[in-house]
Amino acid sequence: MLCLSLSPLAQALTKLDISIDKEPVEQGQPFTLTITADDLLPNEALDLSPLFGQSFVVGNTEYNQIPADKKQPAATRWKTTLMQDQTGNYQIPALTIDNIASQPLAFNVVPAKVEEKKEEVPAEPAKPVITLDQAVLNTRLSKPVAYPDEAVYLDIDLELASELLDGVLSTPELSNGTLRQVGQDRSWSLMRDGNRYQIVSRRYQIMAHEPGNITISNIRFRGTVRGSSQLQPPLNAYAEAMPVTLNVRPLPKDLAANWLPAEKVSLEETWFPQPTAAKVGEPLTRTIRLRARGLGDKPLVMPEIVYPAELSLHAQPVEQRRTVNGETELEIRHILMPKRTANNVMLPEISLTWWNTQTEKAETAVLAAQPLVISSNPALSQPVVPMVKPKENYANLFGYIAIFGGFLLAGGLYWHFSQKRSLRNELSRLSLMMPSEPEPEEKAWLELEQALNSHEPAQITRALSQWARQRWPGRKFTHFAELPSGDAIDRELTRLRRSKDNKSSWNPQTLRQLLHRIRGIRSYNSNSAPTVSTPVTDLRRDDDFPKISLKLDDKD
Repeated sequence: MLCLSLSPLAQALTKLDISIDKEPVEQGQPFTLTITADDLLPNEALDLSPLFGQSFVVGNTEYNQIPADKKQPAATRWKTTLMQDQTGNYQIPALTIDNIASQPLAFNVVPAKVEEKKEEVPAEPAKPVITLDQAVLNTRLSKPVAYPDEAVYLDIDLELASELLDGVLSTPELSNGTLRQVGQDRSWSLMRDGNRYQIVSRRYQIMAHEPGNITISNIRFRGTVRGSSQLQPPLNAYAEAMPVTLNVRPLPKDLAANWLPAEKVSLEETWFPQPTAAKVGEPLTRTIRLRARGLGDKPLVMPEIVYPAELSLHAQPVEQRRTVNGETELEIRHILMPKRTANNVMLPEISLTWWNTQTEKAETAVLAAQPLVISSNPALSQPVVPMVKPKENYANLFGYIAIFGGFLLAGGLYWHFSQKRSLRNELSRLSLMMPSEPEPEEKAWLELEQALNSHEPAQITRALSQWARQRWPGRKFTHFAELPSGDAIDRELTRLRRSKDNKSSWNPQTLRQLLHRIRGIRSYNSNSAPTVSTPVTDLRRDDDFPKISLKLDDKD
């Protein structure tokens, strides 16, 4: 086993080792890369993106923390499955955690061994490759023709006639556009002609950005399955699907400026109170919701909203974004203040033109113009009470004196209690002015802000994990995809890592604005959070097919 390490000085993490379990490596055979750090670290502390640019296939990654004891110090270990189809000399690039880097690790790939038959001792037969009748990769597109920025889905079904022991399903390659996995792998079994088959299904979302033809290739599976009997050794399995072509049409000329492809778009609004009950000086709350289904990764933008001169915005609009069950929702809230009375104020129409990907026609979502009547507010008017000079009547002098004394007594009691109230208010105000320790969430947020300015992926991911645990206590996060807008967070973190590899600049403002928006979300349903591809897939089967693990070649 090869093992190289580099041990620069650091406060906690001081050494990062990488090793492989085979040397030399056989062509087309999986091998394991082990990364060991001498400190307890979170899973996201390790950045494996340098591996994705290499020519070998990257499979699943296992993560394990080893607490310190009397025999060994604390450590964190990652194990990643790799495979190389071509012979030659290769190198695993240096991996980095908190500026502690390993050295590159060179290894050799040799042709796979073939046992020679001997006359005196019968040789063990070579592991056959499953024929296409026993292992098949089927692919299908949700539609063969699409427009730029339209979400198209690619479904890949792996059909096996034997029990899967382990395997790697490669990530498809695109000649143009972007691709990401949607959800987790699904597994089930079916009966056909008296034989039971295991089906593993995976879905990808494809978005093209330019007109033309997109070729989807490199859809292949390689793994090991159980033999037909207990005495038969495991079998090598291989299957490859034919390339798939997606035709991307040019944008319609009249919609090129405001292009929004989706399955459904709607505009809705609510008022409190109703606009028919508007009064001068009393605020109105208008909430507008823009919903879109089948939008893909294209951002949803609210159309321009204009108000007449009789209304003014009392505060800055509050904007929230969320994605639930594949439907993206943009909500904006306006607090309006009527300034003067008016009998017939028209609120302008709000419209948004979009492209229906189901009917392939342009449609318009509309909030119709509506009248607004602003009435006067009696609470703001001061009634004038006429002064009446009382007639002099000395016969009732003692009655007046008694009434005057009652007023003096009531005024004295009012002054006494108002002084006590003022004292309590002053003490409360002074207590609010006293400095206090920041809340845990606020402290974690400040650390996250500082980490964003550092432009270091490890610091940002660690600070983001700590802030998410403080923001939503009681929740256990295993991936950033479980956060609100998790897909957008993953994309920004991927851009950051690539900028470090390419030594290019990265602007943290996009990620900072995204985090500011999701910070206002107090609670959410984690089952509806956006999902992203995961490096480990557990596939559950019937009794005849026990729990198995299909590894992913994730190059995103």
